[in-house]
Amino acid sequence: LLNQPLDILFEISEFLPPESVAALSLTCKSAFYVLFPVSKSSLHDSSLENLLLLLEKDLRRHFFYCYCCLRLHRFSSYWAPCQRYLRHLDLPCRPEVGWVSSRPSREECALLWPGRGLRLSQLEFEIRPSVNGWVIKSSARIIEDVLFLSFLHTLVLRGTPHHNRDVLEYLHHHHICHHITTHRPTVNHWGKLPTRIPELSPWDGRGPFSYIKQCWSAPGSCLVCLTDFTTTIERRPVHLAKKPGQELWTITILSYHQVGHCRSPLGCKWDTVATGQPS
Repeated sequence: LLNQPLDILFEISEFLPPESVAALSLTCKSAFYVLFPVSKSSLHDSSLENLLLLLEKDLRRHFFYCYCCLRLHRFSSYWAPCQRYLRHLDLPCRPEVGWVSSRPSREECALLWPGRGLRLSQLEFEIRPSVNGWVIKSSARIIEDVLFLSFLHTLVLRGTPHHNRDVLEYLHHHHICHHITTHRPTVNHWGKLPTRIPELSPWDGRGPFSYIKQCWSAPGSCLVCLTDFTTTIERRPVHLAKKPGQELWTITILSYHQVGHCRSPLGCKWDTVATGQPS
């Protein structure tokens, strides 16, 4: 293509969007002197962003596109050089996933093309045990260009029925997402009241008070972010001679979080999961 006469390049450029014309003009000096002055005047807002995203693909080992100041910056795990903090994927389950870490993580890593960032394997971890008693194990997959995170939440309760209920109500505070809790909900810092998983409530709307009820793969979902989950509560046998009056329960919650394409920290899916606020 670059061996063609300039008039041919001019004709081709008439059918290209502004960012593609600008990218074409950067391929050689002769094309630059002829095409770039024309394409530069047409670069505004979205077309400028698209051009920088195209350049990011070629320079991804050293630069990333900053959505705060609309420039290419050298890679930084947490802060953009413009000193504006980029949102993290702040799920209630740690670790946090920084936007700048995940954004360039494409094909070889977490999201759409190779570069610096977290590999899928780095999104797979196990906290055993967590501070509040819950054991958390995560996994990550890309399905049809979309990043999905999965968390297996497990809690073992051992004690009298009254003790086990107190643990669920007051001690082991735990979230599935910003909007779904396993414990008695309290108003969060947005002034919103999260929803409790009904199977973990002593009053589930389907019968009288009970300390804990068994269930298997009970489905649930969040009405705010793209989170689905299943809940299993099983009573296990316990040696009554050694532990009179005590019960052994295992609570298992498997949650799935659709994070999105992760092409922009302003995307509605990322924004809803990361901030907890509906977009």
